[in-house]
Amino acid sequence: MSFTFGIRFEVALGVLDAQLSRYAEAMAIERSKAQPNTNNIEHIDSAACEIRALREKLNPRDAKAIERVISNYGKKAKAGRDH
Repeated sequence: MSFTFGIRFEVALGVLDAQLSRYAEAMAIERSKAQPNTNNIEHIDSAACEIRALREKLNPRDAKAIERVISNYGKKAKAGRDH
């Protein structure tokens, strides 16, 4: 694995971690409400589970999957930083 390829893998992991953080924040906000919406909680939990599974199965040697993660979730991660 080249140095650049390793960096792209770490970027992909960071992007997924940023998305997980956003879900954790959304979950905390929903749970802190006087009447939490269980449908919202289930939706957030399901989305977070998908990201965790994607993170776990991401192969550091699969360049296409790495770039797909960065492409699909990178903008969301950046948007979370800008707020």
